[in-house]
Amino acid sequence: MTNTQKRIVSAFTIIAGVIGIFLIGPEAVLAFVAFVGLLAIDELLVNFLKRSRASVSYLFSQVLFVGSFAWLNFLQDSPEPFRWVAVAACLVNIVLLIFLFTNAGFSKKLRRTLEKYPPTSAVLLGLPFLSFSSLFQNEKWIIFCWSFLFVTYFVDTGAWFFGKRYGKNKLWPAVSPGKTVEGTVGGVMSSVILSTLYWSFLIGPIQWSVLLFLIGLSLASQTGDLVQSKFKRIYGLKDSSTLIPGHGGVYDRVDSLIFVAPFYAFMLEFVI
Repeated sequence: MTNTQKRIVSAFTIIAGVIGIFLIGPEAVLAFVAFVGLLAIDELLVNFLKRSRASVSYLFSQVLFVGSFAWLNFLQDSPEPFRWVAVAACLVNIVLLIFLFTNAGFSKKLRRTLEKYPPTSAVLLGLPFLSFSSLFQNEKWIIFCWSFLFVTYFVDTGAWFFGKRYGKNKLWPAVSPGKTVEGTVGGVMSSVILSTLYWSFLIGPIQWSVLLFLIGLSLASQTGDLVQSKFKRIYGLKDSSTLIPGHGGVYDRVDSLIFVAPFYAFMLEFVI
């Protein structure tokens, strides 16, 4: 089986599994989100930072994430903490943007911070997962969740398809050698068109504010992918793990999603 075939089979398997979990209900989806968060943090700690799963720093990082997730979603009933989490996650994204677009000096500082204080990995990845969980506070959670997934994953799918078929000009070889300008443009256009159609049919008329947000979220999705690509380049990794055939690891699959999550949370809070 070729890598492309593995990728397609894995993608359909994941989609089928996610649909099945959504059919169970919001509690099951929240538990699944927490589980995915644990796996992503595990990959960052073990494969990037080379921490043992038996180490105190590893266990503390995972407990910090699970405890925060459980308290926010199951033990308190106010929307206010979700807003503060989204603000904190956006601040983390600003740090990651500085990491992506600045020179090696800042990258070294961020790397030293992560290696010296491994629980910061739970903050780096945990806050976006907490932001995503805020979607389940909305009575139309299932519609908004799928809108969010449309925005992020059609960027990735469109970029893969257009890049394979039309890609000639490299986007940013020093960060992600495989990405092309054609793939990026195709991915963003695919995401905007399909997520706009989804929004029009299932949520409501598209206003200019919503359209601008959808365009911005599509661009942010591609940016999140580049951030993770730079992390992998710094640590000399091709993938965050080999857990998902043809796709790499969990962090590879959710890198765009978790970067977009806090911005999407603000969109639902202030634009809708």
